Amino acid sequence: MSEGGEGGRTQARARARADSLALPTQQTASALTHGQPQTRSRDSSAPARGKTLAPPLPLSRVGDDKLVDRLSMALDKGRLDLMATVLDEIERRGLRFDTPPLSEQAQAVRLASDVAAEVLDVNHDYIDDATAELVIRLLQLGCDPNATDDKDTPLLSRACKSNHEGLVRFLLEECPTVYRAKLDRQARNAAMIAHDYGNVGLYDLLEQAGVPLQPVNEAMKFYRAYRSTADADMRDKLLNYLHELLDCDYFADLPDEDGKTLLFHAIDDGEIDVIAVLDALGAPPNVRVRDGDGRTVFDHAAQIADDRLRDYVLQRLHHIRHQSSVTTSMKRRSSADSGQH
Repeated sequence: MSEGGEGGRTQARARARADSLALPTQQTASALTHGQPQTRSRDSSAPARGKTLAPPLPLSRVGDDKLVDRLSMALDKGRLDLMATVLDEIERRGLRFDTPPLSEQAQAVRLASDVAAEVLDVNHDYIDDATAELVIRLLQLGCDPNATDDKDTPLLSRACKSNHEGLVRFLLEECPTVYRAKLDRQARNAAMIAHDYGNVGLYDLLEQAGVPLQPVNEAMKFYRAYRSTADADMRDKLLNYLHELLDCDYFADLPDEDGKTLLFHAIDDGEIDVIAVLDALGAPPNVRVRDGDGRTVFDHAAQIADDRLRDYVLQRLHHIRHQSSVTTSMKRRSSADSGQH
């Protein structure tokens, strides 16, 4: 056999191997993602009869920015195995999402902020060892350990829900920037979620890492400080701090040992400025919650002796309830729209 013939076969085998590791083209990936039939375009750019499209470049020959494209395409298709293959190449090149050149690319920055959470979305929060390993690799490459899903539930809480001790341990021990006290929309931290799903084996690990089953309500600290001072300037500062804290987490709905949230206390204490802050939150507090005696915030407001103050508080509560129903309706509509696409 001629040398040229053998060389040609060797190159052909190499191309076939490279193609098996490469992702489909953007057009094909889009068709697969949306369930559309893959039909050849009949415009002037279509290849002539008898000719074939050039295969996608193997990962080893694409630029760094295209690696991010390939990773994103694999995620869109739910192909975690292809994501792992792309990560192999990213690691081989010594790239990280939190350092240049990837940290200077807008697409890479966007992907790094959400990708770990989106990987868990693929299997609807079921975390097997392969999924956990992929998430850990992404975090080791500089992706955000505080990524949340569309319900604002962080990775740590989702790992506790799925009872995956390996991922929980990695987040607690190897991710110094992870926000351990983060609450979900139901005002539950990771330990409370582990409790709700019966994953008691995680309690000790979480407790040792400072994630207790009965978390401290940071908002109540500011509220007590606000109540304890008569200095007007200090009260304004504390009220602003309280507003900022409530806007970035769900401490407004975290009950104390008596089942009372911040709104209960503000009503009982007649703190109308705090009630106004709670009314102005982007995520309105839950007015349906009941305290340890089975009473709602409306029941507490009805006990206010001063007629004008009682009317004002009830008006605020009705507005909060209305805002909450509007917000819930918008979230359902958004979820339905995303499901259709």
